[in-house]
Amino acid sequence: SDLGLKAAQEMLRYAEEVTEKTLTIFLLSGGASALLPLPAPPLTLQDKIEVTKLLLESGATIHEVNAVRKHLSAVKGGWLGKRLARGRVLSLILSDVVGDDVETIGSGPTAPDPTTFRDVYDILRRYSIWEKAPESVRQRITMGLEGGIEETPKPGDPAFKKITNLVIAGIRDACAAAAGYLKSRGFKCSILTRFMEGEASQIGIFLAGILRELSEKKGKYAVICGGETTVTVRGSGLGGRNQELALSASIKMKGLRNCCLISVGTDGIDGISEAAGAIVDPETYQDALRMGLNPVEFLKNNDSNTFFDKVGGAIYTGPTGTNVGDLTILLKC
Repeated sequence: SDLGLKAAQEMLRYAEEVTEKTLTIFLLSGGASALLPLPAPPLTLQDKIEVTKLLLESGATIHEVNAVRKHLSAVKGGWLGKRLARGRVLSLILSDVVGDDVETIGSGPTAPDPTTFRDVYDILRRYSIWEKAPESVRQRITMGLEGGIEETPKPGDPAFKKITNLVIAGIRDACAAAAGYLKSRGFKCSILTRFMEGEASQIGIFLAGILRELSEKKGKYAVICGGETTVTVRGSGLGGRNQELALSASIKMKGLRNCCLISVGTDGIDGISEAAGAIVDPETYQDALRMGLNPVEFLKNNDSNTFFDKVGGAIYTGPTGTNVGDLTILLKC
């Protein structure tokens, strides 16, 4: 947005005033990539928005999306940090990235960038985006490949000796909090992973299989997963990765009893919908059929939010004001 552009420009103006005696405390969280846009000239904000949209719809991971963003930006990929490093910098970071890689969170404005223009070119080719990208973007990347544009600041750059990047919270904390609560409610609880990645619909099928195993046990069990899946958009529906995961799982939960799956984004916003995510149980699929709805068709059209608004199960929290990734919980009662 224009407000984001003005904010990024103001940060660069502040950086010009930094001296050796300055201590800058930088607060960073997921979402900063979108809130701090400053395209490298002569790129426009619309150029970056278009490429980002293509990447997100292709199923690219956040690491891949942000690698591209960093090479199209005047502040991301360590550039802002390098400008601030005349003084000392302390970045306090809320991580929404699997693995808590500081160079990826918010596209790493104060962290060295290990990715290259070659990586960016390969990513755009891998997802068949190169030919669809704006001409100005392709020209910049080509110039970078040929050495005509300086690479982003790399690990080993002396500027980063004056910068401390500290992750103060992330999906680890969300998983631990969920586990603590569920244990207090009498569940035998385990954290399966904090590194969940992959196509949301495929992860949903996998987790439904785990629920099937849990359903054979006696007692109350909870399995917690943290991370961030992706969706390859092939339809025109309304949804998000957590609702798509839940919808996919529901199709495979036929015949199970006393169990459910919950998948939510900790920021309260799932994809392009207003929902945070969804909850499903073995009745979700049957309820849809009784209403004359075909869950498989909704899944094919990436229309999970519409499905859950009709059948029930969408979770609406509103924006939470923070973001440490996605949380998926399997419960057997």
